[in-house]
Amino acid sequence: MANIAPAGNANAAVQLNSYITEVPEKNAKQLRSKALALNVLAIITIVAIVAIVGAVLAVSLGIGAMTGTMPFILVGLALTTPFLSMGTSKLRAMASTYSEKGAIEQGVADELKKITHWRTPEIEAFLREKGIDPNQLPIDALRLVSPQEPLRALLPLIARFNYNNSKAHASEVKAQEGFVDTNPDPVVHLNARRLAWVRLESDALPNALKAALLLQIISQPHLLYRNVEDLGQYDVKHFDQRFFGQQLDQEDTYLKFNDAQREPIRLGEIVQIQGRAVQVNMDPQALRQKLFIPAVRV
Repeated sequence: MANIAPAGNANAAVQLNSYITEVPEKNAKQLRSKALALNVLAIITIVAIVAIVGAVLAVSLGIGAMTGTMPFILVGLALTTPFLSMGTSKLRAMASTYSEKGAIEQGVADELKKITHWRTPEIEAFLREKGIDPNQLPIDALRLVSPQEPLRALLPLIARFNYNNSKAHASEVKAQEGFVDTNPDPVVHLNARRLAWVRLESDALPNALKAALLLQIISQPHLLYRNVEDLGQYDVKHFDQRFFGQQLDQEDTYLKFNDAQREPIRLGEIVQIQGRAVQVNMDPQALRQKLFIPAVRV
């Protein structure tokens, strides 16, 4: 595959993508600490709610019985407790988000450990395999990160690419297992296929497109994108929504670009159902073309 919009041998003033200088292991620890702190805070909030309610009821039982205000006290508790509970739910949700991000960073850190021994020859081989010409990279800028072997500055990006590419293929395999489910119970069989479609649209393809994005950043390390959402927004659908949209409305948007001048990526460009098989194009180089080469889509 031809290199896409080569970066050229830019000068050292080029700002590099933050993924290059970040330490995934450190990110993972920080995110896990935030998740733990939020979970502890959620527990403290729950205990506080119980304590407040208990104290208010204990005090008001006597006062309320004597003054006749008990109904008002109970109404007040009924109105305020849900708001406190909502705060607890939000804390738990934030903790879950940090925990998931921490797991991703740990996965990238593990991938980085696998290739930390790579030297220039191994990195050049990887780049050429992915259609990237090492001679078109901003070597002077990379040398600021890795003076002796500039290409080693790309290892964190390569590790992140390997992580997302691996996750994409693992999720696609799971999805394919669901599509060919042979359970004799028709309800179980249908639900397996529905779950497989959700896994395909919401997990496998986003990871594959993230891998494609990372491949582009490897070829142009000055790009400041971090996620596909920096380019556009996903339109993930359940199978019945997708099928009826394709068949009845001729609407098949999967990724709508923020640039209104660009045609969206349609799911049919990536996924095709032929006979009893669901064929998915998971090639990061092909997906990279769709993300970064505006094309007339037919």
